[in-house]
Amino acid sequence: MKKDKLEQIRDRLKLDALDETKKKEMFNRFVKAGGKVVDLDKGDKKHRLTFQRNLSQRAVSPINEDIRKKRQEEGRLKAMDLSPAGQKNNPVNLWISRFSAKLGCVLTGILNWNAENFKNSFKDLILTHYQNVLLNTKMILAPLLYQDKLLQSEIKNRFSVDIVFPYYFELIYRLDSLYNHDLFDQLSLIRQAYNPVGEAKQYFIQLFKSLYILQPYYFSLKAALEKAMLWEKELKSLDSTMVYRNKKKILSYVDFIFLKIYPRLFALIDYYYKSGAIFRKLDFKDYVDFQEEDAVGYYTGKWKEDLAISVSSAAGAKKAKTAIISDDDEKNESAPMEISLEENNPIKKGLELILGSLRFSQILQGYFDQKDPRAFFSIKDKVFLTYSMVDFFDKEFSFIITSNKVAFNILFSEGKRIDIKKDLSMNYYKLSGVFERINEYLKVLKEIKKLEGDAYISIQERSVRSNQQGLQRSQVSRILRRYVKEFMEEFSKIFFITVSDYEENKKILQNPEGILGFDKKVDGERFANEKKVIEIVRDAYYLCSAVHFLLSEGDLSGFSLLVDKPTYLNLE
Repeated sequence: MKKDKLEQIRDRLKLDALDETKKKEMFNRFVKAGGKVVDLDKGDKKHRLTFQRNLSQRAVSPINEDIRKKRQEEGRLKAMDLSPAGQKNNPVNLWISRFSAKLGCVLTGILNWNAENFKNSFKDLILTHYQNVLLNTKMILAPLLYQDKLLQSEIKNRFSVDIVFPYYFELIYRLDSLYNHDLFDQLSLIRQAYNPVGEAKQYFIQLFKSLYILQPYYFSLKAALEKAMLWEKELKSLDSTMVYRNKKKILSYVDFIFLKIYPRLFALIDYYYKSGAIFRKLDFKDYVDFQEEDAVGYYTGKWKEDLAISVSSAAGAKKAKTAIISDDDEKNESAPMEISLEENNPIKKGLELILGSLRFSQILQGYFDQKDPRAFFSIKDKVFLTYSMVDFFDKEFSFIITSNKVAFNILFSEGKRIDIKKDLSMNYYKLSGVFERINEYLKVLKEIKKLEGDAYISIQERSVRSNQQGLQRSQVSRILRRYVKEFMEEFSKIFFITVSDYEENKKILQNPEGILGFDKKVDGERFANEKKVIEIVRDAYYLCSAVHFLLSEGDLSGFSLLVDKPTYLNLE
């Protein structure tokens, strides 16, 4: 066969007989002389690309597209037998699922091999150890949830304004609710029932459901307990050793519940679920009857809704009650609350105090009548509303700090000096910073008003200056509200300690039952006139708690400058 041209050149130059060094020298001389390397496969590559392009064009043609869709549909129908529903209805898979669930219960010490009875160790674990752990947990949580209503409200309010996770208090509340005396009484049938595994099914599902709700928040629950007990120690000046011991106990109880009890109950409920025919029809959440109120966050949202409803309707409800019942009955009857956790909520009482004492429209009208610079405010301005409440606190409650009408004792606890009067005074000095920022804000409002009335300024300059002043106004507003929030939070803590001490020890206030009196000619009408010292201190605590809430989670929070739709405040 005749050789091609390249092979003839290769034979003539005897390239195959040359070593690698001489081949490289020859190639370098070839390149220096102007030679170029040619890709002999380039034509083949171009041909392949053209073929693939034509193939793809044929693939998207209407006929081929119909064929492709038909094949996809056939593949989907064929794969239906491999879907979760298909696997669940497959008899072999059903038998494997049931057997594995039963085997899991046997290996973890829940059921005997015939699945006719519970093992004695599991009975003791649930009816004795688990029940005792829940009872001990309730005892530790009692001061936080039941015994001290003020402490419960304060901790609840602190958790509610947590930006990262506002449901901490709800987790503690749900943990305390795990113990159900009636449910454990019904579960006692597993010791003597003829068919305990079958008869106890509905009770074990109820027992498991409460844990099933909390289990995803296991670490958050532990963090909530640590925070709550630290605040309890701080607010009530408790012994560090006792608090550390209780914290260590309750965290170990939580570990026991979710690391030992929960896995066993999950294995048992999984066996119940897969043993019945309902396994083919219901998802696991539907099987345990998971409802809307079982989602974490439900109670927190409901508490806030109830708070808003009760506050907004407080004035109207009081008038309606007066028209129906006698004055004597009204004194003995208190407005009912749907949720017991709200009965002594300082935020609710503080908001009612604000609604009953402040008329924002009248305050603003007074500034207009007196031609006061504060007339630049608008009724929905968050700074105006914040300032009005701070000004009310300063006028009606500052005498607690600045006068001798309220006398405080100096105490010592765990080697620490507790001087409430000094703590109040140190925080009160920060009030000057609030008024400085108010004046700065009013200057910005004045400049904005002046800019709006200047007819000689160009549109471009007006736009630039308007943007600058708008940014400055927004910045001052946020800084001021954050400053007041911290200011009121600190006052709330100090007043809480004072009120809580009065409920238990009566050591801080020297004259809690003393009646306050003011000279009307000098001081005018005062909110505190002819009231007891402890009543005014309580009201100060309620007011500070409510203002802090409004600035954290209520109408005065957020980045906007104005209140669009007030939830807690009445701006009329």
